[in-house]
Amino acid sequence: MDWRKDYLQQFIGRDLPALAEMKLSVPQIFRLLQLIAHCHGQNWNHSEAGRTIGASYHTVARYIDLFHGAFITRELRPYFVNISKRLRKAPKLYLRDSGLLHALLATGSFTLLEQNPRYGPSWEGFCIEQIIRMTRARDEECFTWSVQGANEVDFILQRPSGLFGFEFKTSDAPKLTSSMAKTAEEIGLKQLFVLYPGDKDYRIADRIEVVGFQNLSRCLEALDGK
Repeated sequence: MDWRKDYLQQFIGRDLPALAEMKLSVPQIFRLLQLIAHCHGQNWNHSEAGRTIGASYHTVARYIDLFHGAFITRELRPYFVNISKRLRKAPKLYLRDSGLLHALLATGSFTLLEQNPRYGPSWEGFCIEQIIRMTRARDEECFTWSVQGANEVDFILQRPSGLFGFEFKTSDAPKLTSSMAKTAEEIGLKQLFVLYPGDKDYRIADRIEVVGFQNLSRCLEALDGK
């Protein structure tokens, strides 16, 4: 945890000024990163973030671009499909490194992490990074999808063989929900995987399979028809 905090201080005080002229103070940048941590895995709004830290929409957008360029954050754009639904258009924002996320949330132990509201989103962001790394997916192949007040898919991966969805659960034995089947049908997913921190795989519906994280590599082989 000390190493992560030192890294954040050096990134804010040394690395960022080397990349571009700074318009925010060091405390403002740190508060922006903390805000991203508390919004990790949620739809992001530059204007709301600006009001929180006392900066303009354009300044926040500029810093988010810098964070993207420094591989600190990742943005998932919404996947648009031609259905008559009120789709959320705002992207989801994640801190790419789970360790930095936990440092910004001041969760120095697994017990503290479990008690934090960002525990589920932390698992989600971690899994997304592993999937992207293992599949070597490009940014333009990675999406999220949600309907206002209704169904959603945490992560969508577009491959030559089809469209694949991923849901991320921290429970010991995830079960089928009504939204899973509806969403898979609405978007036309070839397969929906529910990834959880376990070691057993089991099918819960047509095209919907629960996959233990330890078996992720086997799950990803299906993406290219192997």
